[in-house]
Amino acid sequence: MAKRQARSEPLQQSTWQEIEQRAFDSRDTRLDLLEFIPDAIILHQDGVIRFANQAAGQLFGLDAKTLQGQPILRFVHGNCHMQVQSDLFQMENEMISGRRTHCGEYQMVRSDGTPFAAETSCLMMQTRDGRPEVVSFIRDVTDRQRLYESLTQIAYYDTLTRLPNRNRFIEYLEEILMVGGSDRKRAILVLDVDRFKYVNDSFGHAFGDSVIQEIGKRLRMSAGMGSFIARMGGDEFGLVFDDIELARDATKRVLRQFDKPIQVEEHEFYLTPSIGIAEYPRDGKDAATLLKHADIAMYWAKESGGNGLREYVQPPVDTWMRNVQLDANMRHGLARQEFFLLYQPKVDVRTRRTVGVEALLRWQLPEGRIVSPTEFIPLAEQTGFIVPLGRYVLHQACRQIALWRKLGLTSLVVSINVSAKQFQHVNLLKEVSEALKEWSLPPSCLDIEITESAVMQNPRDTAAALCKLKELGVRVSIDDFGSGFSSFGYLREFIPTTIKIDQSFVHRMVSDMREQAIVSTLIQMAHHLDMEVVAEGVETEEQLAMLQTMRCDVVQGFYFCQPKDAGLVERHLLDEEAIV
Repeated sequence: MAKRQARSEPLQQSTWQEIEQRAFDSRDTRLDLLEFIPDAIILHQDGVIRFANQAAGQLFGLDAKTLQGQPILRFVHGNCHMQVQSDLFQMENEMISGRRTHCGEYQMVRSDGTPFAAETSCLMMQTRDGRPEVVSFIRDVTDRQRLYESLTQIAYYDTLTRLPNRNRFIEYLEEILMVGGSDRKRAILVLDVDRFKYVNDSFGHAFGDSVIQEIGKRLRMSAGMGSFIARMGGDEFGLVFDDIELARDATKRVLRQFDKPIQVEEHEFYLTPSIGIAEYPRDGKDAATLLKHADIAMYWAKESGGNGLREYVQPPVDTWMRNVQLDANMRHGLARQEFFLLYQPKVDVRTRRTVGVEALLRWQLPEGRIVSPTEFIPLAEQTGFIVPLGRYVLHQACRQIALWRKLGLTSLVVSINVSAKQFQHVNLLKEVSEALKEWSLPPSCLDIEITESAVMQNPRDTAAALCKLKELGVRVSIDDFGSGFSSFGYLREFIPTTIKIDQSFVHRMVSDMREQAIVSTLIQMAHHLDMEVVAEGVETEEQLAMLQTMRCDVVQGFYFCQPKDAGLVERHLLDEEAIV
């Protein structure tokens, strides 16, 4: 065991001076004094023990007299021989300049070969004949060292996987960044297990712990040489590689490990990882920045559907600054009431009458410019500001419904779009219930729309929340249906009120027989499940005619009406009522 720096203070200088003074008194008096000190004390010259007190005999497991004449290195662990010899040589040289003390820790051994951790305090002095003599105070600190190692294990290692934890990961990353120049490309990876929450929810946390242990083992096997692996917490792991190419090769092996089923107890299933990678020094020159960028890349991978790798790409400075400013303007804009709603009618295919409207959020800056939803909605999703924006849409829509109902438009259903983050961060059922109560509205007048891709981010919890909304009496629609990866899988757990066929199918079905077949199949399936079908993006008479033939229920698009403000929609609705 290599020498470690001592953690205890050396004896006071006055004590050393007293011992040295007594050294020049009679030898018998000096030895008698040392026998009364509880610490093990040996005097040695030229590497040979000349005197040992009784405490030293007890420490090394020999009679004190037997210790005399023994080489000091016999009681030093082989790993520390060179260090002890080097320290003694250094002490002898430093004695010339007046420095005579030395403290340290070494691995020593008892006479039977049992190793122990020893803390030593040494004094180098001269005998009457001018020869150097060392007085060593030795203390067994094995228990203290074990306690220290135990505390270190707790502080720096994960108890479940025995891997280093987040604290040790960051410390290690800081350490290696100090070694070598900035021309050395290193890689930092953050791996998160996709949809691991459902393992815990379905089988319990003890089962989930077994899965995490298995994933930790697979990472050890696949990461290879030149890697450092840590469990960052939950189902997230961090990896550091000394070389970027090693990292890319190891990532391929890691992904292959997840192609294999995980077997726990009698259950066999597959999990996938989302991996983000940041490169040193390209993506940052300090541990905090690199870890942040690897985290961002991991979330990009997760938002892209998971089961893959994304490398961090530094956005252009102007883009980043624009987003910072846009985010600030959004927050101020909501307070200044710059946001407003437009409404696009939904038309019954058979009667050509408006049966509902979709509320669409718009933003107008003080200078008059309209900010496109494609510009501010994704940023609001990233920052979480979509939650207060969604709350604003809910209350504004309910307020407008109440006004229309006073005019006799009681059968109108208003749809509002809800973000996946609203399901994750707020009690949507409670918010919808409170809004309906505040405006004295029946639940059936409100339709909650959520995109298929948003459902698939957290299908089980989202489906459960949507079921509760349906039980309340609120209509529930799946927007952009057919555009996701698992269009039908969640229908086993949740049947929405309505599906909205993605406009990409509607646009292509006129010229593509396969698209026609898909749209027709979706409509038939929905009707078999007692769901209503809304086709989005209808822009031509030909598209409308085909949808009529396929028995689509409702259409929405520019062919009938672009989004309008509440006043224009109200006039349109009242005109329809007057015709009847």
